[in-house]
Amino acid sequence: MKSDELITRLGHKFFTDARDVLNTPRAQERFFVGQRDAAQLQTVLRTTELDEPMLVARLVDLEARRARTIEKQLDLMRQHDETPDPSGIKDARERAKAFDDRERVLRQLQLLADGTLLAAPGVTYERLDYIDERIAALKEKITALRARHAAAVAEAEALLAEPVSR
Repeated sequence: MKSDELITRLGHKFFTDARDVLNTPRAQERFFVGQRDAAQLQTVLRTTELDEPMLVARLVDLEARRARTIEKQLDLMRQHDETPDPSGIKDARERAKAFDDRERVLRQLQLLADGTLLAAPGVTYERLDYIDERIAALKEKITALRARHAAAVAEAEALLAEPVSR
């Protein structure tokens, strides 16, 4: 059953006039406890439904940033592999140029690892370990949110199955 339907059914069952319930202390108490539980479940169902898309969007963004960082790292490693080895070059100017090219790429790889390599003016590539930590934390949060939502759905269905008064 969808969350919206559960929220509506909880509202119809527990947010009616209390005078419609048997006028015994136990029945009245059971009704008010049911109202409290229904209100809490409605809140959980609404918030989990609203929070999950936001968390998933943040996860997609982080995974895209991670992919860009890895792509840049692979590009720099490819550049490093393509630069000629300076030790095998006889001409001093060519050897110095090859050495400078190799050093430049190694510096960029180090800056990338430190999270200080510029991707654009004022924007750096983030450190991979930092991105991975944030992705792992976000995945845990999404899993916990889904488990909380599933538990709330099960609890709401059980609450709807119970009679209002005994």
